[in-house]
Amino acid sequence: MKARGAVRELQKHKKVVHAVAWNSTGSRLASGSVDATAQVWTGLADGGGKEAHIELRGHQEGVDQLCWDPGHPDRLATASGDKTVRLWDVRTGKCTNVIETRGENINIAWSPDAHIAVGNKDDDVSIIDVRKGKMLKTTRFAYEVNEMSWNADGSLFFLTTGMGTVEVLRYADFLRGGKAETFRSLHVRRRRAARRVHAPRLHAACLHAARRPAGLAAVSYTHLRAHETDSY
Repeated sequence: MKARGAVRELQKHKKVVHAVAWNSTGSRLASGSVDATAQVWTGLADGGGKEAHIELRGHQEGVDQLCWDPGHPDRLATASGDKTVRLWDVRTGKCTNVIETRGENINIAWSPDAHIAVGNKDDDVSIIDVRKGKMLKTTRFAYEVNEMSWNADGSLFFLTTGMGTVEVLRYADFLRGGKAETFRSLHVRRRRAARRVHAPRLHAACLHAARRPAGLAAVSYTHLRAHETDSY
């Protein structure tokens, strides 16, 4: 790692980095790369305290996205083009479970109630029960799905789409039913603003901001199907 004034540069990956995220307490930072690894750092927010690093290996292809368990600061999930999701205990660096999926995974999210949603390049969204370590269901959507998230109590499930909308689904109904019916569709429009995300027209790509400790910046934004350059 290099320190240049207020700028820190973490150098462990050997290829392009696709994802970065803080855990729920801001004590660990994880990143995923085309080099098929995830890297996890601790001590970055300690203001001169001891820093440590661990490398997570096991995927056969790039780690396109990753997410933390919102209720446990030491549990991480990684999604890869090798058609698997891996769960990790970052205290030991060991993979605790491998779940096979239908296709090449490009997005992932962790719910408040121990479910993981993972999406692939074919717009399949699969739900994984973390406690049981198994797949609950897979749904193929008729539109491009970019990112996924839940509200705070897990009752609503959000999908950003290539149609320029955020689709809002009642999660319990989605989990039970065969057809994914939209409860509400939010249309994303461009507006003049002092600070905004520039994305390709008719695309809704970024659904959440990464949580971080005060004084440190880590931006997690990957528009996987963009044909233009995205910027803040």
